[in-house]
Amino acid sequence: MSYRWETASPDGFVRQVVQHVSSGHHFYFTDRVKEHVDLEALDDKLIDTYRCDVKPWTRSRRKASGMASTHYVRHGRFFILLATAGQGSFFESLGESRDRHGRVVRPAVFRDMRRISLVYNAYSIRHTFCRNSRVIGGVRVSRPGWHTLVRLNKQVNAGLRAHMLELATRWPKQRLEAEFWSLGFYPFRPVIDQLLATVREVNRKRQSQGMAPLDHRKCVRRRRPAERVFVTRDVSSPV
Repeated sequence: MSYRWETASPDGFVRQVVQHVSSGHHFYFTDRVKEHVDLEALDDKLIDTYRCDVKPWTRSRRKASGMASTHYVRHGRFFILLATAGQGSFFESLGESRDRHGRVVRPAVFRDMRRISLVYNAYSIRHTFCRNSRVIGGVRVSRPGWHTLVRLNKQVNAGLRAHMLELATRWPKQRLEAEFWSLGFYPFRPVIDQLLATVREVNRKRQSQGMAPLDHRKCVRRRRPAERVFVTRDVSSPV
């Protein structure tokens, strides 16, 4: 068994973060590594310091005893440390520090994914209470609960919407559909909904000018591509 942390793409980074957040790792710290820092040395230091590479049964035993479980994920020079609630080096080194009079001498530098979204690349990730729907037996069922949602961040979504609306009546139908299709965003459900909303706005503008609407099936990707999440480099997990 091995511990893997270095992702092969930004989409792979987001997918792995979602997996960890969905399993209860709601607290996080991010940073970008400076160019002169050796990445392999940093990986080894952080994985060892925060005990990220323990075996699954050791992780479960530590969580049951009140210790925080910690994971590390990196793509390029951007990394994230994620932790569950509990005690451990994550909260000791990144949490709030007070002097003997109770005054704060160092504020906490980690964040809670349930309160502050993680923005990375084109995406915004948040763990939130909402109604999430899925198709069961051909019927779409909506269930309230805690879900980890990935959306296009506000800046990207607004820029994309403005770009497509500007081209809505200037480009022919096939060219606009190809432009949408070439965007290449990973088809997380909220991302699909955002893209479909933009397609509908474009169609309203086109139809107001008597132009043919776009076919949303030719604009928005729904099938998740088969691509690896991690690069091949890894290390064996200790007991």
